[in-house]
Amino acid sequence: PRIALPHRIPLLAYIGVDILDTTEGRLRVASGEGLDETLGVRSLKGEPSPGSSGTVDPLAMLRAAYGSALARTRGALGAGLLRELVEARLVTEPTLGEMLRYADRHLAPFFEERTPVIGDRSHGYVISESHRRPEMARFRTRLRERYRPPPSKELLLLVPCSRTKPYRLSPSHRRLAAALEGVQPAERIHWVSVSSPIGLVPAELEDVYPARHYDIPVTGEWLESERRFVQEGFDHLVATGRYRACVAHLDPAEYGFLATDRPGAPPIEWTVADGRTTSPESLRALRSAVERALEGISPVPRGPLTVVREGLHEIAAIQFGRSAADRLFSV
Repeated sequence: PRIALPHRIPLLAYIGVDILDTTEGRLRVASGEGLDETLGVRSLKGEPSPGSSGTVDPLAMLRAAYGSALARTRGALGAGLLRELVEARLVTEPTLGEMLRYADRHLAPFFEERTPVIGDRSHGYVISESHRRPEMARFRTRLRERYRPPPSKELLLLVPCSRTKPYRLSPSHRRLAAALEGVQPAERIHWVSVSSPIGLVPAELEDVYPARHYDIPVTGEWLESERRFVQEGFDHLVATGRYRACVAHLDPAEYGFLATDRPGAPPIEWTVADGRTTSPESLRALRSAVERALEGISPVPRGPLTVVREGLHEIAAIQFGRSAADRLFSV
């Protein structure tokens, strides 16, 4: 009781509260404060007092604020956008940020069970709290616990992510692919995109939710949590993969936080010297580095069939678990 102010309703619904009361709202209005589902509780100083001959009707204000908050919450829930609405309301009251952080930490299993594993629409991940959304946390966890780099991949190629999803269809990634046209054996190259807030996204997982369905503000600045996500993904790949070498087609000024001196990590070569990944100089450096790394490496037996099978194996592992995928592809 006495917590369900209109601007708090999205968060209360998100954490599973089903019964709400208007007691606190009534008390706030009676004391001369105003309720707004987008702005929170506000002072009515300078406005007509509730119950006076002015235009402010306390009962009408109460009904309007709660009615609007409930309608918007129901709409967001039906559209699969409740988390976005919750994050939009955080600016109304610091306590909401505390509650959401506590909930993300202690109710993670509750949220994860109720978060879809597939999706067909893009979501915005704008603030730091967005990085802890269940679908993002699930992807990063499953990458570390279920995913293994395909055995045929011997060269780890790290590239920046792109606004276009899936990455392979973006203009920048198309230019990178064009720069490597004719390099053999191309099937030995493991394309892995470095992204915030998801961490690392291997090429075979680009279509897996939410890797294909997120949008972020791109500033070139990385939060400490984002750096940790990338580092954990890199450490997992080099620990479980069969890489002989690694080419980082990344700007060292932006991605220099990546620690590559891990036990068992392959030698790494950075190929962007001018800060532009698609400049002629960077593309030439990329091709030269990849050609050197692939020298002496034989083509993959059964070529495309093996590559496709390995990719599907890892998608199944992410979705259904490692043991289920192994059984599925053992026949």
